[in-house]
Amino acid sequence: ADEPRPGTRDALNQLRTSGIRRIMMLTGDNRATAQRIADELGVDELEADLLPEDKLTTVRRLQAEGYKVAMVGDGVNDAPALAAADVGIAKGAAGTHAALEAADVALMTDDMSRIAEARLISALAYRTIKENLIVGVGVVHVLGIAASLMGLIGPIEAAIIHLGPDTLVFLNSMKLLRMRV
Repeated sequence: ADEPRPGTRDALNQLRTSGIRRIMMLTGDNRATAQRIADELGVDELEADLLPEDKLTTVRRLQAEGYKVAMVGDGVNDAPALAAADVGIAKGAAGTHAALEAADVALMTDDMSRIAEARLISALAYRTIKENLIVGVGVVHVLGIAASLMGLIGPIEAAIIHLGPDTLVFLNSMKLLRMRV
């Protein structure tokens, strides 16, 4: 009998805590086996006895309903859905070549908690990028160009204004190196 991987229930709870609203299990396994595992993991919805094209159809339906879909899989049967999902995540340790090629993210382990970690890292990186754009574009382009056009600063001052935000962007980005998940 199939058994869920250790730590999967905790990993799904971490994803819920991080803001994931809906967790579905899409599987080619028979419904009885799949239902037992889904119940054990606390999955919100289950679709079983699926062919690869059924998984793909489900991903596209969810996207049409307005959901951003992250698909996790490791097999050839998952590859079409991984490619169509907004974010395809292949579990690398057991993943087939087709799944790894189709996915946007390849985990080098089967530890599902890495998905929540990757989500946290990407959120922090995205926030840092937005901060850097505000500082870089806001200070250099808006203030610097405006001051230059109004004759308030010359070339030396403009170079200093340009260097300042570059330094701030660099220092702000370095905080990602100190991040511990």
